[in-house]
Amino acid sequence: MPDLDLLRTFLTIYRTGSTQSASQALGIPRTIVEARLENLETNLGRKLFVLAPDGQFRQTPAAHALASNIGTRLDDLEVMYEASRLESVALDGTLVIGGPAEFMTLNALPALAPLSEKGVFLRVQLGPAESLQEKLSEGRLDVVISPLEPRRRMLLFEPLFEESFVLVAGPAWASRIAREDIRKSGAQALASVPLVAYAEDLPFIREYFGAVFDHRIKRPATMVVPDLRAVLEATLAGVGMTVLPRYLCAPHLATGRLFDLFPDAKAPGNILYFIWRKGTPALPRVEAAAGLLKDAAIGWNAA
Repeated sequence: MPDLDLLRTFLTIYRTGSTQSASQALGIPRTIVEARLENLETNLGRKLFVLAPDGQFRQTPAAHALASNIGTRLDDLEVMYEASRLESVALDGTLVIGGPAEFMTLNALPALAPLSEKGVFLRVQLGPAESLQEKLSEGRLDVVISPLEPRRRMLLFEPLFEESFVLVAGPAWASRIAREDIRKSGAQALASVPLVAYAEDLPFIREYFGAVFDHRIKRPATMVVPDLRAVLEATLAGVGMTVLPRYLCAPHLATGRLFDLFPDAKAPGNILYFIWRKGTPALPRVEAAAGLLKDAAIGWNAA
């Protein structure tokens, strides 16, 4: 019978779509991920993934069947294990954590909710990545979640979550743009659509257009608002198009309030890191926070 590490690794590959993404989600080298997959396929006597002619990593029928059989069971087992582990450790004290406002609100804080039941007081600071890392290095924060890999010697880190980006607009704008025109003309097909941005230098939008269309976008945004949730709301209201992390707009994509204008895109990703100071992992509440976030990140990557 395959051990749980092999099954969890398989399930993470299945949900994230590649061994590279699984490596980042699990926080282990890609070579280990691939070795575990090979071991599991040998044990089962069948291939779980194949490389298609278009270069995409595809699941086989055997992979679909295995994921269906073990997915929720393995998730439930890990939740029960984590709950049992937390019960056995004294977690009282205060955990001061910082990160991006939108990601903390929608993803990180719900994942950390079990800490409050174990006597941990949570104090949350939201703000720019550089500022939060500086506070962490000075001892004013215990943990930071950040899209910037830290450069300070006293800070340690590991990948937590790779957010993917999507070019979105509301139904009114989406109905005016043919996907085939985007395939043929790239950024030119979108030249008439107003931009909604987080900042004047068009973060996310600039990177997306460069990576997907090989285009340096120079026109100004019609609306600039320094909160991704506000950018989302403006886009839902029909102001124009924008580029957002998929986790932020996934519910609206599912209901048709937003449309992915170019689902064929190989969009750039952005890794978020779990960062702490040397010595603080010994704090049970920091370890517990890391465990809860890592477990939750598997679901975030699958979304």
